[in-house]
Amino acid sequence: MAKQVPPSQLIEDTKQRLQEIQNKVSAATEQIGYASEVVSATEPVWRAMDKPIQSKHPNEIVASGDNVLLSINEQVKDIDIQADNFLHQAHSIAGSVEILSSTAQNTASFAGVPTNYNPESLARFQYSFDRHDSYADKLEKVNPAMAVTFRGIKNNYLIKSHDHIRTALFETRQVFDQLFDALAQDDEGKTQLWWKPEDPEKPDVVTRTQRIRYAAEKNVAGGKKQIVLIEGSKHMLDIYTKLQMLHKRKALDDAKAKDAILEMLTLIREWVDYINL
Repeated sequence: MAKQVPPSQLIEDTKQRLQEIQNKVSAATEQIGYASEVVSATEPVWRAMDKPIQSKHPNEIVASGDNVLLSINEQVKDIDIQADNFLHQAHSIAGSVEILSSTAQNTASFAGVPTNYNPESLARFQYSFDRHDSYADKLEKVNPAMAVTFRGIKNNYLIKSHDHIRTALFETRQVFDQLFDALAQDDEGKTQLWWKPEDPEKPDVVTRTQRIRYAAEKNVAGGKKQIVLIEGSKHMLDIYTKLQMLHKRKALDDAKAKDAILEMLTLIREWVDYINL
């Protein structure tokens, strides 16, 4: 009879192997990125070779260069096929861990919930990236550049490259700034009867609190939704302040940084839903 492998050993092995896979994939991505840069840099040469290579007697150097390019093209095709297979397997494991998360909750109810297990944190992570690309599509209607940055948050959060969480923090803050720049122009905000300078030394500055209020009034019909967005501005700005930890010159507290990113993503999604993009 096979020896029972302790769950603690299984989870440790699973984590370690996933990290090793991610390290290998990251290294491979760097190599593919390098290849892509070289190919793009040499592209003008190869485009100029269309006519010379089709002549009756092409120059030997031209013919040799064409053979090298053909060889590279075949290698890339082969890698592309392998990448499809790997992507299929990656999608499979991503789907399987959804079962793992629900199973963990059920298992904990019988085995006793560990004090350091927080199902709410897991649920928020899963919610924050659920349909992330579809929300990026909606943000693209407001500002295509903002949509690119928004997609980058997910990419940098999940791909554990060097200092990836700091990059995700920066992108999350950028999306906030770009969203409210688009929804509430300073000149328009200052025309509101309630507007007044909050800093005597900067009489023309519209504060973030004022910008959020005007954005809600301008983009959401009066009622409960508008009130929710305006009253939630303090919390939103508290989270924005937490995003500023990207400026720290020491190592980040990953747990706090991730918490701030996920919370701001939730709030941005709320705004996207309320203004019906």
